[in-house]
Amino acid sequence: MPSREGSVHPGGHAASARSIDGERIRVTDFGRLGKSFSASAADERVLHVQFTDDTISVNLRDGRVITVPLVWYPRLLEATPAQRKNWKIAGGGYGIHWPDIDEDLSTEGLLRGAPAPSAHIPAKK
Repeated sequence: MPSREGSVHPGGHAASARSIDGERIRVTDFGRLGKSFSASAADERVLHVQFTDDTISVNLRDGRVITVPLVWYPRLLEATPAQRKNWKIAGGGYGIHWPDIDEDLSTEGLLRGAPAPSAHIPAKK
C-alpha cells in the first residue's frame, strides 16, 4: 500500500510524495495553501515535459508537476536525448507521444504512479 507524505514549502506551497514499490513519485502543486480548489478546476492536460539523467517531469496545465523515475519507462531510459526531446501532446492533451521510439504515456497513469508493465523496478537496499 502506498504511503503518503506531505510538506509545505516556503511561500505556502504544498507538495506531496508517494512511495510505490520503494520508488518515489512527486506531485507538486504550486498553488497557495488555503486556495479553493475543486475537482472541476483540475486541468490534467500536459503543458511541458523535461528530463534529468534519472527522472521525467511533466508539467500540467493546472500548475502541478509530476516527477517519476525514468527507470519506470525503459524505452525512454534507453532513448537518446534527441529522441526524448521529440515529444508531442496526444490524446486531447492528456497524453504524451514520442514518435521516434513509439512510446506513449498518459497523465492518468503518471498520477497513479503506474510504471510501464515491462519496467523492472530495482529493490531498495
